[in-house]
Amino acid sequence: MSVLPSERIVIFSGPTLSTEEARREVPDLADASWRPPVAQGDLYLAARERPWGIGIIDGYFDRLASVWHKEILWALTQGVHVFGAASLGALRAVECATFGMVGVGEIYAAFASGELSDDDEVTVFHGPAATGYAAGSEAMVNLRATFAAAAAAGAIGEATRESLVAIAKALLYPERGAALVLERARRAGLPDPELAALAAWLPAGRIDQKKLDALAMLRRMVEVRIEHPGRFEATFPFQHTEAWEAGRVAADQRTALAAGDGAEIDPLDELRLGGLAIGGENVQEAGRDGAPSPTYAAVRSAAQARALALSLADRGGLQLDETAREQAVARFRRKHGLTDETSLAGFLAEQRLDASGLARLAADEARIERVLPLLEPLLGGALRDDLRVRRAYAPLAERAEAKARSLAARGLAQPGIADTGLTLPELWRWFFADRLGRPVPADPGALSKAARDLGFGGTDELRRAVVREALFVRG
Repeated sequence: MSVLPSERIVIFSGPTLSTEEARREVPDLADASWRPPVAQGDLYLAARERPWGIGIIDGYFDRLASVWHKEILWALTQGVHVFGAASLGALRAVECATFGMVGVGEIYAAFASGELSDDDEVTVFHGPAATGYAAGSEAMVNLRATFAAAAAAGAIGEATRESLVAIAKALLYPERGAALVLERARRAGLPDPELAALAAWLPAGRIDQKKLDALAMLRRMVEVRIEHPGRFEATFPFQHTEAWEAGRVAADQRTALAAGDGAEIDPLDELRLGGLAIGGENVQEAGRDGAPSPTYAAVRSAAQARALALSLADRGGLQLDETAREQAVARFRRKHGLTDETSLAGFLAEQRLDASGLARLAADEARIERVLPLLEPLLGGALRDDLRVRRAYAPLAERAEAKARSLAARGLAQPGIADTGLTLPELWRWFFADRLGRPVPADPGALSKAARDLGFGGTDELRRAVVREALFVRG
Protein backbone atom coordinates (compact mmCIF):
# COMPACT_ATOMS: atom_id res chain seq x y z
CA MET A 1 0.00 0.00 0.00
CA SER A 2 1.01 3.60 -0.33
CA VAL A 3 3.32 5.06 2.27
CA LEU A 4 2.40 8.58 3.28
CA PRO A 5 4.70 9.97 5.96
CA SER A 6 3.52 12.58 8.39
CA GLU A 7 4.66 16.19 8.15
CA ARG A 8 7.07 15.79 11.04
CA ILE A 9 10.81 16.16 10.64
CA VAL A 10 13.48 14.37 12.68
CA ILE A 11 16.92 15.98 13.08
CA PHE A 12 20.05 14.27 14.42
CA SER A 13 22.38 16.92 15.82
CA GLY A 14 24.89 17.41 18.61
CA PRO A 15 28.04 19.54 18.86
CA THR A 16 27.45 21.31 15.53
CA LEU A 17 24.11 22.90 16.33
CA SER A 18 22.06 23.05 19.51
CA THR A 19 18.30 22.60 19.48
CA GLU A 20 17.77 26.07 20.96
CA GLU A 21 19.88 27.81 18.33
CA ALA A 22 18.28 25.86 15.51
CA ARG A 23 14.78 26.77 16.64
CA ARG A 24 15.80 30.40 17.00
CA GLU A 25 17.41 30.57 13.55
CA VAL A 26 14.83 28.42 11.71
CA PRO A 27 11.49 29.01 13.50
CA ASP A 28 9.57 27.14 10.78
CA LEU A 29 11.04 23.92 12.21
CA ALA A 30 9.49 24.36 15.63
CA ASP A 31 7.70 21.02 15.15
CA ALA A 32 10.91 19.10 14.50
CA SER A 33 11.91 16.20 16.73
CA TRP A 34 15.53 16.65 17.83
CA ARG A 35 17.68 13.58 18.46
CA PRO A 36 21.29 13.09 19.64
CA PRO A 37 24.09 12.39 17.16
CA VAL A 38 23.01 9.45 15.04
CA ALA A 39 24.47 5.99 15.60
CA GLN A 40 23.83 2.71 13.85
CA GLY A 41 20.16 1.75 14.03
CA ASP A 42 18.93 5.20 15.06
CA LEU A 43 17.90 6.32 11.59
CA TYR A 44 16.05 3.05 10.93
CA LEU A 45 14.10 3.50 14.16
CA ALA A 46 13.32 7.12 13.30
CA ALA A 47 12.12 6.11 9.83
CA ARG A 48 9.75 3.59 11.42
CA GLU A 49 7.91 6.58 12.90
CA ARG A 50 7.07 7.66 9.32
CA PRO A 51 8.18 11.31 9.47
CA TRP A 52 8.14 13.42 6.32
CA GLY A 53 11.89 13.80 6.46
CA ILE A 54 15.06 13.07 8.40
CA GLY A 55 18.04 15.40 8.58
CA ILE A 56 21.49 14.17 9.59
CA ILE A 57 23.95 16.71 10.94
CA ASP A 58 26.04 14.95 13.58
CA GLY A 59 26.76 11.28 14.07
CA TYR A 60 29.15 8.94 15.77
CA PHE A 61 32.34 7.78 14.06
CA ASP A 62 34.28 5.79 16.63
CA ARG A 63 32.71 5.43 20.08
CA LEU A 64 29.57 3.92 18.55
CA ALA A 65 28.98 2.28 15.18
CA SER A 66 28.16 4.84 12.49
CA VAL A 67 24.76 5.12 10.84
CA TRP A 68 24.48 2.44 8.19
CA HIS A 69 24.00 3.32 4.52
CA LYS A 70 21.38 0.58 4.38
CA GLU A 71 19.29 2.45 6.94
CA ILE A 72 19.22 5.48 4.69
CA LEU A 73 18.22 3.42 1.67
CA TRP A 74 15.45 1.72 3.65
CA ALA A 75 14.14 5.08 4.86
CA LEU A 76 14.04 6.36 1.28
CA THR A 77 12.09 3.30 0.12
CA GLN A 78 9.62 3.93 2.93
CA GLY A 79 8.88 7.36 1.48
CA VAL A 80 10.97 9.38 3.92
CA HIS A 81 13.01 12.31 2.54
CA VAL A 82 16.58 12.19 3.89
CA PHE A 83 18.97 15.17 4.03
CA GLY A 84 22.55 15.54 5.21
CA ALA A 85 24.98 18.37 5.87
CA ALA A 86 27.87 19.70 7.93
CA SER A 87 29.38 16.58 9.45
CA LEU A 88 28.54 12.88 9.11
CA GLY A 89 25.41 14.03 7.31
CA ALA A 90 27.51 15.51 4.52
CA LEU A 91 29.55 12.31 4.17
CA ARG A 92 26.50 10.06 3.98
CA ALA A 93 24.78 12.45 1.56
CA VAL A 94 27.71 12.13 -0.85
CA GLU A 95 27.64 8.34 -0.56
CA CYS A 96 23.86 8.06 -0.96
CA ALA A 97 23.17 10.92 -3.38
CA THR A 98 22.61 8.49 -6.25
CA PHE A 99 19.67 7.00 -4.37
CA GLY A 100 18.03 10.32 -3.52
CA MET A 101 19.56 11.57 -0.28
CA VAL A 102 19.96 15.35 -0.48
CA GLY A 103 23.25 16.97 0.50
CA VAL A 104 23.41 20.64 1.42
CA GLY A 105 26.21 23.15 2.05
CA GLU A 106 29.83 23.95 1.31
CA ILE A 107 31.21 20.91 3.14
CA TYR A 108 28.96 18.55 1.20
CA ALA A 109 30.03 20.20 -2.06
CA ALA A 110 33.72 19.85 -1.17
CA PHE A 111 33.36 16.12 -0.49
CA ALA A 112 31.15 15.60 -3.55
CA SER A 113 33.75 17.23 -5.81
CA GLY A 114 36.62 15.27 -4.29
CA GLU A 115 38.27 18.40 -2.89
CA LEU A 116 37.96 16.75 0.55
CA SER A 117 37.96 13.04 1.26
CA ASP A 118 39.06 12.37 4.86
CA ASP A 119 36.47 11.75 7.58
CA ASP A 120 38.63 13.63 10.09
CA GLU A 121 37.82 16.88 8.27
CA VAL A 122 34.47 17.01 10.10
CA THR A 123 35.25 14.95 13.21
CA VAL A 124 35.41 16.67 16.61
CA PHE A 125 35.79 15.55 20.19
CA HIS A 126 32.65 16.33 22.18
CA GLY A 127 31.21 15.88 25.62
CA PRO A 128 28.24 13.72 26.70
CA ALA A 129 24.56 14.62 26.53
CA ALA A 130 24.68 16.37 29.91
CA THR A 131 26.98 18.98 28.36
CA GLY A 132 24.81 19.42 25.29
CA TYR A 133 27.46 17.50 23.34
CA ALA A 134 29.73 20.51 23.72
CA ALA A 135 32.61 20.42 21.25
CA GLY A 136 36.06 20.04 22.80
CA SER A 137 37.97 20.56 19.55
CA GLU A 138 37.60 22.43 16.27
CA ALA A 139 36.66 20.72 13.02
CA MET A 140 39.26 20.84 10.28
CA VAL A 141 36.69 22.21 7.83
CA ASN A 142 36.06 25.12 10.21
CA LEU A 143 39.79 25.85 10.48
CA ARG A 144 40.11 25.79 6.70
CA ALA A 145 37.21 28.21 6.33
CA THR A 146 38.54 30.45 9.10
CA PHE A 147 42.06 30.69 7.65
CA ALA A 148 40.62 31.34 4.18
CA ALA A 149 38.50 34.18 5.57
CA ALA A 150 41.52 35.60 7.39
CA ALA A 151 43.49 35.60 4.16
CA ALA A 152 40.61 37.23 2.31
CA ALA A 153 40.47 39.92 5.02
CA GLY A 154 44.21 40.57 4.65
CA ALA A 155 45.15 39.41 8.14
CA ILE A 156 47.48 36.73 6.75
CA GLY A 157 49.06 35.97 3.39
CA GLU A 158 48.33 33.00 1.17
CA ALA A 159 51.57 31.20 2.08
CA THR A 160 50.82 31.53 5.79
CA ARG A 161 47.28 30.28 5.20
CA GLU A 162 48.59 27.15 3.48
CA SER A 163 51.10 26.54 6.29
CA LEU A 164 48.40 26.94 8.96
CA VAL A 165 46.17 24.46 7.15
CA ALA A 166 49.04 21.95 6.97
CA ILE A 167 49.81 22.40 10.69
CA ALA A 168 46.15 21.88 11.62
CA LYS A 169 45.82 18.84 9.39
CA ALA A 170 48.85 17.22 11.05
CA LEU A 171 47.14 17.37 14.47
CA LEU A 172 44.89 14.57 15.72
CA TYR A 173 41.27 15.66 15.54
CA PRO A 174 40.77 15.81 19.36
CA GLU A 175 43.68 18.29 19.59
CA ARG A 176 42.63 20.70 16.88
CA GLY A 177 41.95 24.29 17.80
CA ALA A 178 43.08 27.76 16.69
CA ALA A 179 45.20 28.32 19.82
CA LEU A 180 47.27 25.17 19.38
CA VAL A 181 47.67 25.82 15.65
CA LEU A 182 49.00 29.32 16.40
CA GLU A 183 51.40 27.91 18.97
CA ARG A 184 52.71 25.33 16.52
CA ALA A 185 52.95 28.02 13.84
CA ARG A 186 55.16 30.20 16.05
CA ARG A 187 57.42 27.21 16.74
CA ALA A 188 57.59 26.56 13.01
CA GLY A 189 58.82 30.12 12.41
CA LEU A 190 55.83 31.52 10.54
CA PRO A 191 55.87 35.37 10.27
CA ASP A 192 55.14 36.87 13.72
CA PRO A 193 53.33 39.94 12.35
CA GLU A 194 50.86 37.77 10.46
CA LEU A 195 50.31 35.45 13.41
CA ALA A 196 49.76 38.49 15.66
CA ALA A 197 47.28 39.89 13.15
CA LEU A 198 45.49 36.54 12.99
CA ALA A 199 45.30 36.33 16.80
CA ALA A 200 43.76 39.81 16.90
CA TRP A 201 41.35 38.91 14.09
CA LEU A 202 40.20 35.91 16.09
CA PRO A 203 37.87 34.91 17.62
CA ALA A 204 35.44 37.37 16.06
CA GLY A 205 36.50 36.29 12.58
CA ARG A 206 36.07 32.56 13.21
CA ILE A 207 34.00 30.80 10.57
CA ASP A 208 31.82 27.94 11.81
CA GLN A 209 31.21 26.32 8.45
CA LYS A 210 29.58 23.27 9.98
CA LYS A 211 26.95 25.38 11.72
CA LEU A 212 26.34 27.45 8.58
CA ASP A 213 25.81 24.30 6.55
CA ALA A 214 23.55 22.76 9.21
CA LEU A 215 21.31 25.83 9.19
CA ALA A 216 21.30 25.80 5.40
CA MET A 217 20.09 22.19 5.48
CA LEU A 218 17.27 23.01 7.87
CA ARG A 219 16.13 25.88 5.66
CA ARG A 220 16.28 23.62 2.62
CA MET A 221 14.14 21.03 4.39
CA VAL A 222 11.53 23.69 5.15
CA GLU A 223 11.47 24.72 1.49
CA VAL A 224 11.26 21.18 0.14
CA ARG A 225 8.53 20.21 2.58
CA ILE A 226 6.43 23.10 1.27
CA GLU A 227 7.16 22.22 -2.36
CA HIS A 228 6.84 18.43 -1.99
CA PRO A 229 4.77 17.61 1.10
CA GLY A 230 4.16 14.03 -0.02
CA ARG A 231 6.27 10.92 0.19
CA PHE A 232 9.68 10.46 -1.37
CA GLU A 233 9.44 8.25 -4.45
CA ALA A 234 12.38 5.85 -4.48
CA THR A 235 13.44 4.59 -7.90
CA PHE A 236 15.44 1.60 -6.70
CA PRO A 237 14.49 -1.75 -5.11
CA PHE A 238 15.56 -2.39 -1.55
CA GLN A 239 17.46 -5.64 -1.05
CA HIS A 240 16.60 -7.44 2.20
CA THR A 241 19.94 -9.06 2.92
CA GLU A 242 20.76 -11.22 5.94
CA ALA A 243 23.04 -8.47 7.23
CA TRP A 244 20.21 -5.95 7.00
CA GLU A 245 17.79 -8.21 8.84
CA ALA A 246 20.35 -8.80 11.58
CA GLY A 247 20.98 -5.07 11.93
CA ARG A 248 17.29 -4.28 11.98
CA VAL A 249 16.59 -6.88 14.63
CA ALA A 250 19.47 -5.55 16.74
CA ALA A 251 18.02 -2.02 16.55
CA ASP A 252 14.55 -3.26 17.51
CA GLN A 253 15.99 -5.18 20.44
CA ARG A 254 17.83 -2.07 21.60
CA THR A 255 14.55 -0.17 21.48
CA ALA A 256 12.82 -2.92 23.44
CA LEU A 257 15.47 -2.76 26.13
CA ALA A 258 15.23 1.04 26.25
CA ALA A 259 11.49 0.63 26.72
CA GLY A 260 12.30 -0.97 30.07
CA ASP A 261 11.96 2.56 31.44
CA GLY A 262 15.47 2.78 32.80
CA ALA A 263 15.05 -0.26 35.02
CA GLU A 264 18.32 -1.89 35.90
CA ILE A 265 16.75 -5.31 35.40
CA ASP A 266 15.08 -6.27 32.14
CA PRO A 267 11.37 -7.10 32.68
CA LEU A 268 11.86 -10.04 30.33
CA ASP A 269 14.17 -11.53 32.92
CA GLU A 270 11.15 -11.73 35.22
CA LEU A 271 9.21 -13.56 32.52
CA ARG A 272 12.08 -15.95 31.91
CA LEU A 273 12.52 -16.68 35.59
CA GLY A 274 8.76 -17.01 36.11
CA GLY A 275 8.78 -20.14 33.97
CA LEU A 276 11.33 -21.93 36.13
CA ALA A 277 10.70 -24.35 38.95
CA ILE A 278 13.10 -23.54 41.79
CA GLY A 279 13.42 -26.24 44.44
CA GLY A 280 10.41 -28.00 42.98
CA GLU A 281 8.21 -24.94 43.45
CA ASN A 282 6.69 -23.04 40.53
CA VAL A 283 7.61 -19.39 41.03
CA GLN A 284 5.12 -17.95 38.55
CA GLU A 285 3.09 -15.08 39.91
CA ALA A 286 -0.51 -14.42 39.02
CA GLY A 287 -1.27 -11.70 36.50
CA ARG A 288 -3.48 -8.70 37.22
CA ASP A 289 -6.59 -10.68 36.30
CA GLY A 290 -5.62 -13.55 38.62
CA ALA A 291 -4.61 -15.85 35.78
CA PRO A 292 -1.13 -17.41 35.82
CA SER A 293 1.48 -15.34 34.03
CA PRO A 294 2.45 -16.84 30.67
CA THR A 295 5.67 -18.76 30.40
CA TYR A 296 8.57 -17.43 28.36
CA ALA A 297 8.24 -20.34 25.90
CA ALA A 298 4.60 -19.52 25.18
CA VAL A 299 5.22 -15.79 24.75
CA ARG A 300 8.33 -16.39 22.68
CA SER A 301 6.39 -18.54 20.20
CA ALA A 302 3.77 -15.82 19.71
CA ALA A 303 6.46 -13.14 19.53
CA GLN A 304 8.28 -15.04 16.80
CA ALA A 305 5.11 -15.12 14.71
CA ARG A 306 4.63 -11.42 15.39
CA ALA A 307 8.17 -10.56 14.36
CA LEU A 308 7.89 -12.61 11.17
CA ALA A 309 4.58 -10.97 10.24
CA LEU A 310 6.02 -7.48 10.73
CA SER A 311 9.11 -8.45 8.76
CA LEU A 312 6.88 -9.62 5.91
CA ALA A 313 4.99 -6.32 6.08
CA ASP A 314 8.27 -4.39 5.87
CA ARG A 315 9.48 -6.47 2.95
CA GLY A 316 6.22 -5.84 1.10
CA GLY A 317 6.26 -2.11 1.82
CA LEU A 318 3.07 -2.43 3.85
CA GLN A 319 2.89 0.75 5.91
CA LEU A 320 0.08 2.98 7.12
CA ASP A 321 -0.58 6.58 6.21
CA GLU A 322 -1.54 9.05 8.93
CA THR A 323 -5.28 8.45 8.54
CA ALA A 324 -4.83 4.69 8.76
CA ARG A 325 -2.61 5.08 11.83
CA GLU A 326 -5.27 7.16 13.59
CA GLN A 327 -7.89 4.54 12.71
CA ALA A 328 -5.60 1.81 14.04
CA VAL A 329 -5.29 3.60 17.38
CA ALA A 330 -9.07 4.00 17.55
CA ARG A 331 -9.59 0.27 16.85
CA PHE A 332 -6.97 -0.67 19.41
CA ARG A 333 -8.68 1.45 22.05
CA ARG A 334 -12.10 -0.05 21.29
CA LYS A 335 -10.74 -3.60 21.31
CA HIS A 336 -9.08 -3.15 24.70
CA GLY A 337 -11.81 -1.10 26.33
CA LEU A 338 -9.79 2.11 26.45
CA THR A 339 -12.81 4.21 25.62
CA ASP A 340 -12.15 7.12 27.97
CA GLU A 341 -9.08 9.12 28.88
CA THR A 342 -8.87 7.66 32.38
CA SER A 343 -8.69 4.06 31.18
CA LEU A 344 -6.26 5.08 28.44
CA ALA A 345 -3.98 6.85 30.89
CA GLY A 346 -4.05 3.81 33.16
CA PHE A 347 -3.16 1.49 30.31
CA LEU A 348 -0.27 3.67 29.16
CA ALA A 349 1.10 3.92 32.69
CA GLU A 350 0.80 0.18 33.33
CA GLN A 351 2.38 -0.83 30.02
CA ARG A 352 5.10 1.85 30.21
CA LEU A 353 3.99 3.52 26.99
CA ASP A 354 3.51 7.08 25.81
CA ALA A 355 1.26 8.34 23.00
CA SER A 356 3.84 7.67 20.29
CA GLY A 357 4.45 4.18 21.65
CA LEU A 358 0.74 3.46 21.56
CA ALA A 359 0.54 4.69 17.97
CA ARG A 360 3.41 2.42 16.97
CA LEU A 361 1.86 -0.58 18.75
CA ALA A 362 -1.56 -0.01 17.20
CA ALA A 363 -0.06 0.46 13.73
CA ASP A 364 1.90 -2.78 14.08
CA GLU A 365 -1.28 -4.61 15.14
CA ALA A 366 -3.07 -3.27 12.07
CA ARG A 367 -0.20 -4.28 9.77
CA ILE A 368 -0.17 -7.80 11.25
CA GLU A 369 -3.92 -8.10 10.62
CA ARG A 370 -3.34 -7.22 6.96
CA VAL A 371 -0.42 -9.60 6.55
CA LEU A 372 -1.87 -12.69 8.20
CA PRO A 373 -4.41 -13.43 5.42
CA LEU A 374 -1.46 -13.71 3.03
CA LEU A 375 -0.13 -16.57 5.14
CA GLU A 376 -3.39 -18.55 5.27
CA PRO A 377 -2.63 -20.66 2.15
CA LEU A 378 0.57 -21.82 3.87
CA LEU A 379 -0.93 -22.34 7.29
CA GLY A 380 -2.40 -25.81 6.81
CA GLY A 381 0.91 -27.41 5.95
CA ALA A 382 2.72 -25.43 8.62
CA LEU A 383 0.24 -26.54 11.29
CA ARG A 384 0.61 -30.19 10.34
CA ASP A 385 4.39 -29.99 10.39
CA ASP A 386 4.40 -28.14 13.71
CA LEU A 387 2.23 -30.87 15.22
CA ARG A 388 4.57 -33.51 13.84
CA VAL A 389 7.57 -31.77 15.41
CA ARG A 390 5.69 -31.76 18.70
CA ARG A 391 4.77 -35.44 18.15
CA ALA A 392 1.12 -34.49 18.53
CA TYR A 393 -0.16 -35.26 15.02
CA ALA A 394 -0.91 -38.97 15.50
CA PRO A 395 -3.91 -38.74 17.89
CA LEU A 396 -5.55 -36.09 15.70
CA ALA A 397 -5.00 -38.12 12.55
CA GLU A 398 -6.33 -41.26 14.24
CA ARG A 399 -9.48 -39.45 15.37
CA ALA A 400 -10.06 -37.98 11.89
CA GLU A 401 -9.66 -41.43 10.32
CA ALA A 402 -12.05 -42.99 12.86
CA LYS A 403 -14.61 -40.25 12.12
CA ALA A 404 -14.35 -40.84 8.37
CA ARG A 405 -14.80 -44.63 8.81
CA SER A 406 -17.79 -44.18 11.12
CA LEU A 407 -19.60 -41.79 8.80
CA ALA A 408 -18.81 -43.87 5.69
CA ALA A 409 -20.15 -47.02 7.35
CA ARG A 410 -23.45 -45.22 7.94
CA GLY A 411 -23.64 -43.85 4.41
CA LEU A 412 -22.93 -40.32 5.60
CA ALA A 413 -19.82 -39.39 3.62
CA GLN A 414 -21.47 -36.06 2.68
CA PRO A 415 -23.93 -35.43 5.55
CA GLY A 416 -26.26 -32.45 5.99
CA ILE A 417 -27.91 -30.82 8.99
CA ALA A 418 -31.01 -32.96 8.56
CA ASP A 419 -28.92 -36.06 9.27
CA THR A 420 -28.18 -34.76 12.77
CA GLY A 421 -31.81 -34.38 13.73
CA LEU A 422 -31.06 -30.82 14.85
CA THR A 423 -32.08 -27.44 13.57
CA LEU A 424 -29.26 -25.02 12.65
CA PRO A 425 -29.68 -22.95 15.89
CA GLU A 426 -29.65 -26.20 17.89
CA LEU A 427 -26.51 -27.31 16.06
CA TRP A 428 -24.71 -24.09 16.91
CA ARG A 429 -25.91 -24.26 20.52
CA TRP A 430 -24.65 -27.83 20.82
CA PHE A 431 -21.24 -26.92 19.41
CA PHE A 432 -20.53 -23.55 21.01
CA ALA A 433 -22.31 -23.89 24.35
CA ASP A 434 -22.15 -27.62 25.03
CA ARG A 435 -18.85 -28.53 23.39
CA LEU A 436 -16.79 -25.33 23.72
CA GLY A 437 -18.47 -23.81 26.75
CA ARG A 438 -18.72 -20.39 25.16
CA PRO A 439 -21.62 -18.14 24.09
CA VAL A 440 -23.32 -18.83 20.79
CA PRO A 441 -22.49 -16.07 18.25
CA ALA A 442 -25.35 -13.61 18.24
CA ASP A 443 -25.47 -12.76 14.53
CA PRO A 444 -24.06 -13.86 11.16
CA GLY A 445 -21.13 -11.45 11.44
CA ALA A 446 -20.14 -12.81 14.84
CA LEU A 447 -20.56 -16.36 13.55
CA SER A 448 -18.31 -15.63 10.57
CA LYS A 449 -15.67 -14.17 12.86
CA ALA A 450 -15.89 -17.18 15.17
CA ALA A 451 -15.38 -19.48 12.18
CA ARG A 452 -12.27 -17.58 11.11
CA ASP A 453 -10.94 -17.51 14.67
CA LEU A 454 -11.28 -21.30 14.79
CA GLY A 455 -9.28 -21.58 11.57
CA PHE A 456 -12.11 -22.30 9.12
CA GLY A 457 -12.49 -20.53 5.80
CA GLY A 458 -16.00 -19.34 6.63
CA THR A 459 -19.36 -20.22 8.15
CA ASP A 460 -20.19 -22.92 5.57
CA GLU A 461 -16.91 -24.72 6.16
CA LEU A 462 -17.46 -24.58 9.92
CA ARG A 463 -21.04 -25.87 9.55
CA ARG A 464 -19.94 -28.90 7.51
CA ALA A 465 -17.25 -29.74 10.08
CA VAL A 466 -19.65 -29.35 13.02
CA VAL A 467 -22.25 -31.56 11.31
CA ARG A 468 -19.69 -34.35 10.92
CA GLU A 469 -18.54 -33.87 14.52
CA ALA A 470 -22.11 -34.04 15.87
CA LEU A 471 -22.84 -37.23 13.95
CA PHE A 472 -19.61 -38.82 15.13
CA VAL A 473 -19.91 -37.82 18.81
CA ARG A 474 -23.66 -38.29 19.15
CA GLY A 475 -23.54 -41.67 17.40
